[in-house]
Amino acid sequence: MTVEIRKALSNKEDIEILTSLRMQMRAEREEVPPPENMDLFREQLKEYFASSLAKGSFISFLVFIDGKAAACSGLCIERHPPSYSDPEGYFGYITNMFTLKEFRGRGLARLLLDEIRKEAEKCHCRKLMLNASSMGRPLYEKYGFRDVENEMVMFL
Repeated sequence: MTVEIRKALSNKEDIEILTSLRMQMRAEREEVPPPENMDLFREQLKEYFASSLAKGSFISFLVFIDGKAAACSGLCIERHPPSYSDPEGYFGYITNMFTLKEFRGRGLARLLLDEIRKEAEKCHCRKLMLNASSMGRPLYEKYGFRDVENEMVMFL
């Protein structure tokens, strides 16, 4: 078994892979009905990946096993106004973590987290955040992620 991990590029091939994997992830995890127009959803994903990868506001890694796309990750780099505890204000939001069913349990998510962490450090991020699925939560906790008090959300 040959495992290759590499940073995704803003080329057509990588955008197609990221779009396909994200659509499979959403179909597996989503708790709301899919959009009526899946073609439009697919195009919106492609546009997002193309523009954000090109700008560097989204960094993604792909894992291939024997040449087949098996897993992906995503890191959104964001900046808030600096504070005393974080004078640069950069943080990373991990998203798009997904491994195809036939490749789960092989440590691919951990490899992806290692790559994300390195990239986040290069980008001067002082914290990483994510929204964990029930399946991913044990991995993230082992990796060092913790629930944080005082975080709030409002859905619009």
